Amino acid sequence: MKTLRSTLVGLSIILFLAGCMEFNENELKFDHELIGAWSNIEYNELGMTMSKVNNLEKNIYGYVFNTNGTMVARMNSGWCGTPPIITQDYEGTWKIGEDEKILVSVGDWMGNTTQEWLVSFEKDKRVSILINHSSID
Repeated sequence: MKTLRSTLVGLSIILFLAGCMEFNENELKFDHELIGAWSNIEYNELGMTMSKVNNLEKNIYGYVFNTNGTMVARMNSGWCGTPPIITQDYEGTWKIGEDEKILVSVGDWMGNTTQEWLVSFEKDKRVSILINHSSID
């Protein structure tokens, strides 16, 4: 009887602690190839391609995707596009949407930009991004 009571108390404590733990669905679901730093961006009429890099170089465009759903987008620091270009890191979020689409939201000097990306991984640590939808708030 004492063993049964100890087992039930132990099981209750384990279930209670498990219920108190934070569950980050994006992090668990997204042990994903996109996590990490991406740069060497080549833009095209429908989106862009990028290469996986160890770190973003200073004053070079790129993205960093973290496992917790946060991200950094390194873009122009303002409206002027005349060289020399100065970049700035803007914080944002990302997550998986329906049909494995990537939903990206970043605030920058223009406002908050929300995009829906269709992602295709290529050889040699390259990724193609088709920007399916984009809006600025």
